[in-house]
Amino acid sequence: MTFTGGRGRVEGRSGGRRKMGDRGPAPKATALKLIAGNPGKRELNLDEAIPDPMASVEAPGEVSSDPRAKAIWDRLVPDLAKCGLARSVDWPLLTRYCLKLSRWIFLGEEIRRISAENPSSKGTTYPITEGYEETGADGKKIKRERVKYVAEFPWASEWRTLDRDLRADERALGISPAARSRITVKGEGRKTEDDLRRDFFKRGSFLAGDKGAG
Repeated sequence: MTFTGGRGRVEGRSGGRRKMGDRGPAPKATALKLIAGNPGKRELNLDEAIPDPMASVEAPGEVSSDPRAKAIWDRLVPDLAKCGLARSVDWPLLTRYCLKLSRWIFLGEEIRRISAENPSSKGTTYPITEGYEETGADGKKIKRERVKYVAEFPWASEWRTLDRDLRADERALGISPAARSRITVKGEGRKTEDDLRRDFFKRGSFLAGDKGAG
């Protein structure tokens, strides 16, 4: 298996974030290019790695223990598996994605709840104040308070980080394994675009063990 990337470096999944030296737009999954009819008419990676289909679309234990994450898995993964965009090696990324999306939704609900209770905070920030004294017209000291700076609630910072990470995961998955379009598997002979289309949509459109996959 040969990995090709910017300037000859080994390329793997890094949460979808581009590395210094990568040029041009992020790669798009070959399956998505084929679905769209390869509108760019650019040469496809005809030796792209195609892992086995998923043996099962049942959510793993880590996901099943979180009802919201399991609901996300059940809505997302079966459709991805049917069209060949989720394969046997993708379960760690899909597991993390569902768990992160579940947490992101929960934090968003908390932000909206706090915002409803205190609209000026927007659910994301709160003021740090400090006391000071000033002299009134009668010469007496008056204690006052002013905003020193505005701080961000920890959950708001976590929500922003998750939002960024989820967007990167969605680019990496497509929601599809876009990075896979840079992986080349050397084999006998050279595939044609028709061969690649057959591999994706004959073998990749069914779950492992499905009678239609033969």
